[in-house]
Amino acid sequence: MIFDINKIQAIIDIFRRNQAVFIGSTLGIEYLSDYDKFLLKLNGIDINKIEHINDIERMFYFGIYSAILGGNNSFKKSNKQFDDWFQGELERPLSFQKKQALTFIKNRAFTDISGLGNRIVGKMNNQILSASIVTQNKIRNKVKKASIKAFEENKTPQQLASILRELTGDWARDFSRIADYVMQESYAHGRVEQIMEMYGDDTLVYKQTFPGVCKHCEKNYGSPGMKPIVFDIADLAKNGDNIGRKDQLPVIGPAHPWARSILHPVPDNTEWSDTLKRFVPKRNTKGIKRTSRVKVTITE
Repeated sequence: MIFDINKIQAIIDIFRRNQAVFIGSTLGIEYLSDYDKFLLKLNGIDINKIEHINDIERMFYFGIYSAILGGNNSFKKSNKQFDDWFQGELERPLSFQKKQALTFIKNRAFTDISGLGNRIVGKMNNQILSASIVTQNKIRNKVKKASIKAFEENKTPQQLASILRELTGDWARDFSRIADYVMQESYAHGRVEQIMEMYGDDTLVYKQTFPGVCKHCEKNYGSPGMKPIVFDIADLAKNGDNIGRKDQLPVIGPAHPWARSILHPVPDNTEWSDTLKRFVPKRNTKGIKRTSRVKVTITE
């Protein structure tokens, strides 16, 4: 079985089509190239039917919603309650700052997704076209039954998906990791934008960690249930993200894929309560004078 240029392109187009659907539904159809749109149309996919409100945008609004409710109260609300609020918010334009933040998140996600796609295609081409004779024979022996049969019987190229997944690594895992990361980052930035709108750009914040937290997050944010490490929002923003960074830094978004922590404000004149596990108003006992005395007599 020889993979000629047409067959290789057919395989690449399968991947590009699925990537285009992923980008369109995650970021919005405005991030699709003309070739992406052509591929989707060629495969009978109407881009106008891809949801106008994409996943990242929805998560950004959920971050705003959660900050408005305060604490972790958003997780006690039903999906319908959020949907009702969400539909109402869509009728009002986002502030300039929030719109800029959302665009930034989308652009960075597009770069990550496109970069992964290019690495996958490059890896596939290298394996098929640039492998040694020995490696070619191994690949041929590994896939010839399924791939030759698929081509000879003129079956759809989708049947090569499982073969291609073996040759290029676990795509689903990589894209799932990116999707989860950008969703959590969009949520975190929506939340922090609302926190700054409510409390000011210079408010202090902390990240709530949960049982099972990794050692890196525990070091950067604090142990679950214990007094957390407090930050200036500007310092977290300055650290950007941890992508490609060996030593993790505290950041606004997720510290790493699958990381789970929630950003909270530290309102003025509050202190940490070990009992309630949150910041509460300070008890001010200075200047309080005793104005009366009560005498209690106990008789049988």
